[in-house]
Amino acid sequence: MKKKIIPVCLAAVMTVSCLFTVPAVESQAAETHPARLVDDGDLLSEQEEKRLESRLDQISEDYDCDVAVVTEESINGAEPMDYADDYFDYQGYGYGEKSDGILLLVGMKERVWAISTHGSLGISAFTDAGLDYIKEDVQFQLKLENYAKAFRTFASLC
Repeated sequence: MKKKIIPVCLAAVMTVSCLFTVPAVESQAAETHPARLVDDGDLLSEQEEKRLESRLDQISEDYDCDVAVVTEESINGAEPMDYADDYFDYQGYGYGEKSDGILLLVGMKERVWAISTHGSLGISAFTDAGLDYIKEDVQFQLKLENYAKAFRTFASLC
């Protein structure tokens, strides 16, 4: 009798423990998404970063399209658009199966910036005319070195 009870108890314990590990696996998958704000150029205060990242996350989730801002101290002489495209691809950005998204890149040493769009939604939602409109407002704030406002403007216009 004891020989039959022990395996049954072990099976029950393993079944219950498996139920508790499934959410952990799901949360780990959610944590692998890259941060939608990467301020390696150190342009924002900690409070500005928190507010902007929260806003970028909300917009991305509401519209199923990653909206990201990346600042770098230097892009090491790369073409800004190539750097932005590669950063989006290699850092794992993109929402859904078609990797929809838009990324604003600012390279401080070179004083350059670019906007990169991806996926069918990212490319179709942000037309050339729409990107020109976004660029005009963002560029004005970047020239004034009002980085927080430039990034908030980018997020709002997306």
